[in-house]
Amino acid sequence: LQRSLQVISIEDLVTPPSVAPMGTDTMLFARLQRMVSQLSAREQDVIRMLYFEGRTVYHVASTLGISPGLVSRTHGVVLDKLRRLLLPTEPQLAKVA
Repeated sequence: LQRSLQVISIEDLVTPPSVAPMGTDTMLFARLQRMVSQLSAREQDVIRMLYFEGRTVYHVASTLGISPGLVSRTHGVVLDKLRRLLLPTEPQLAKVA
């Protein structure tokens, strides 16, 4: 079986599941919404400005009053959080007693 992936924007994630983008897996969409809503305000701001407002790391840093390095780290942390929550992990090896 071949499965196609649809790109979902962060903005899409803040809309109610009843208006999920056409062709989107509704359960996955709802899960992503919950995950994004659990991000800190700063994390949500960084993602919104970078992805939806098209701002540069330097502009985001200036707007939020933080260093560009912190913007980059925050962005990386958010992507890692979402990736860990969304992607299945390798099965744990059974411990031998």
